[in-house]
Order: sequence, then C-alpha cells, then structure tokens
Amino acid sequence: MPSARWSLFILCLAVSACSDGPHLQLPTPPHERYTALVPTAVHAISPRELVVAGHLVCADGTPEGLVLFTSDGGKSWRRHAVETLPIQRLRLDCISFADRLRGWIAGIRVDEQGHTRAVVLRTEDAGNHWRESLVPLQTDIVLTGIQSLLRETDNDGSITVTTVDMKSGEANECAFKSVDGGRSWLGLTWMQPSTMPITDFSACTLGSGQGFRLRAGAGAGCTLLEMTGNDGTSWMPVSELTLSALPSYY
Repeated sequence: MPSARWSLFILCLAVSACSDGPHLQLPTPPHERYTALVPTAVHAISPRELVVAGHLVCADGTPEGLVLFTSDGGKSWRRHAVETLPIQRLRLDCISFADRLRGWIAGIRVDEQGHTRAVVLRTEDAGNHWRESLVPLQTDIVLTGIQSLLRETDNDGSITVTTVDMKSGEANECAFKSVDGGRSWLGLTWMQPSTMPITDFSACTLGSGQGFRLRAGAGAGCTLLEMTGNDGTSWMPVSELTLSALPSYY
C-alpha cells in the first residue's frame, strides 16, 4: 500500500491534469537561454535607490535589454521592462534619472538585418512602464555606442551617439536634442569627428564623497557593485550581479 502522503501526491497530479485552468510550468534554467549577464551602467538616485542597465547575452549571441532597480542599497533587485517593452536585440548603455520615478535609459537596438538604431526608453513611474523612441539615424550608419545622455527636465534632453564609417573606419559623433520628453529628436550635429572616447557609465557620484561603480568580480561572469564614501580613495563591495542570480531578480 502506498503511503498517505504518496497517495495525496498522485491525487494532486490527477486533479492538475484534468483542470481546464493554466498549468504550472517550471522555469527554464537561465544558463539554457542566456550565456552572460553584462551590466554596463549604474545610476544612484540615493544611497539606497539605484538603477543598473546593460544586457543579457542570449544563447544565439544576440543581446536582450536588462534594467534592474534596487531600493535597499543592492541587497535585492527587481528586473523591469521584461513584460512591457520589446527587449530582444537591445543593448542598454547609459542612464539619466531625475528622481526615483522619472528617468531615461539609452542604448542600441540591432535588427535581424544587422542595422543599428539608437533608442531612448523613458519612464515616469519608477520603471513599471516605458516608452521607446528612435533617434533618427540612417540605417546604413553603424553605431558603436552612446557618448552621452542628459535628461534636463521632463521635456528637454540630449543624446550623443558614436558611429563608425565601415569603408574608412573613421569614428564620428552625432548629437540630438528633444524638447517633447524624448518623443522626437532634432539633429544638432551630424557626423562630426569623434575626439573623445565613449563615456564610461559604469560609475556615478552622489556628492559628499559618495559614489558607486561596477567592476568585474573575481569569479567568471560576476560583476561587483561597489560604493565609496571618500571620493574613490577606497571602495567596498555591496552586491554581486550574476547570471545565476537572475531568477531572484523578481
């Protein structure tokens, strides 16, 4: 005779199989869908409220946008934009937030034909919902990164992208400005020689000597979030961002 506990387990399976409702599906392990988690930008709204952006590398080599929020200084993380925005073939490079509710994140979207487009994501409710706008660049121009992103007010902001000429290999910059909250972009400069390297968005400051940065951890595929309270004289690790922890980013 099977035990009572085993009989109850068999009964539960039978009821589940006969139910007309949705069936429980076990999540796919992250390592089967992704091969790497790559955080590239951090923005501190306060010492406890941080935004991290970057991308996941899918098994086929394409990027998938990654936006993480924490409200407890990095002890726990929430993943945003997964259900409300097309994040496939999207690499996010930089962040500009005014407060915990309103912010912009910019990056590069690559379509199936290999064309690169600069995009700006905007939220007004702490990342629960996003609007995406395309920066008007020709599809035959190859983008290599976002040089700068500045959100000045709810309506005004600017973005500078870096490009490369596939024939000559020459690096250039293009700058754009928006006066309608990022819905549309007006060109300011076009294909100017690039004189500065792409800005490093992996570090940010809060003032009074406080700051945060992303650095490679000791283990493979691990990124450390570190903080300083003395203008970078010393740094203390506060959180690890890894692919294996992705299922915990609720």
